[in-house]
Order: sequence, then structure tokens, then C-alpha cells
Amino acid sequence: QNRVVRQNPGERNYHIFYALLAGIEEREKDAFYLSVPENYHYLNQSGCIVDKTISDKDSFKEVISFIWILWEMQSYGVIYRPEMSKM
Repeated sequence: QNRVVRQNPGERNYHIFYALLAGIEEREKDAFYLSVPENYHYLNQSGCIVDKTISDKDSFKEVISFIWILWEMQSYGVIYRPEMSKM
């Protein structure tokens, strides 16, 4: 069994958290007591906070857009939910 307990130098893990911290609005960041990546142990171990080949803010927008699409599909019944078949 393998467990990731540290990052290799220059490597980022938990990419969604970098995206979240870069893309979330300040008021939401305050409401959820979020900070900057440098303040989180699992994000700052490798010394690589920024990846110049990725826009974390754009990644966050893409994830949020996809979540909204899934929400809409589900609300229109496009996505099958087993509990709906019992209605």
C-alpha cells in the first residue's frame, strides 16, 4: 500500500486546492477561513506554489462551470439518479 505523505521538490499535489485558493472570491475566502497556499502544509512542502504552465484561477472557473452543467443536467433529469426511479 502506498500513501502520498510529501511532495517531491518542484512538484505540486492537490491541484484543486491551488485552483480553489486562486479562484475563490475574497468574501468567500474569508467566510471559509481560507488563506494562501503558502500557509498550508500539504501545498507548500515542495517549494512550488505557482506553476507557470497552469492558470489556477482559470482551472477553478472551469471546475465551477462543469459543476453548474452537472447541476443543470441533473435538475432536468439528464443524469440518472437511482432515487428518482422510486418516485
